[in-house]
Amino acid sequence: MRFVVQHKKAVYINFLVVLFSLAIYPFLSLYTLFKYLTNELFPEDIILALQGNPEEFLEPKSIEAIIEAIHIESFLSIILFITLLSIFIRVNLPDKVKIYVSMILFIFYITYIFSIFAVRFGLNFFSYTYFISFIGFIFLAFGINTINLFAFLTGKIK
Repeated sequence: MRFVVQHKKAVYINFLVVLFSLAIYPFLSLYTLFKYLTNELFPEDIILALQGNPEEFLEPKSIEAIIEAIHIESFLSIILFITLLSIFIRVNLPDKVKIYVSMILFIFYITYIFSIFAVRFGLNFFSYTYFISFIGFIFLAFGINTINLFAFLTGKIK
C-alpha cells in the first residue's frame, strides 16, 4: 500500500482509492436503510423481529436465519474493516489514536453481532446495546472514511 500511495506515477491508483472510499458512504447509508426497512434498527423493532409476537402472528426469527444474516454481514464488515483501516493506518495521526479508534470500531462491531443472540434468547435490554453499537459502528466508520478521504485529498498520507 505504501508504494502504491507514494509512487510518483500512482495518480490512477489514488483516483481509484478515492472513488472506492467515496463508495463507502452509499454503502453505509444503504446498510442503515436496510436495517430500518427490515425492522432491525430500533430496540422495540429488534425485539419483535427476533422474538416474534403471538398477538400479531409474527413468528420469531430462527437461529439458522440469524446465523445466515450474521455470516453475510460479517463478510461485508470485514471488507469494510480492511478498506477503512488499510488507509487509516497511513494517515498522519499519532499511533495511539489510530489504535484506539480501530479497537473502538471493532468493539462496536463485536457488541453489535453478539447482542443479536442475547435478544433472541430473551434478554430484551440487549436490544439497546444492539442499537447503540450499530449506530456507533456506522458513525465511526463514516468518521474514519472522512478522515481517510481528507488525508488522501490533502496528501497527508505517510
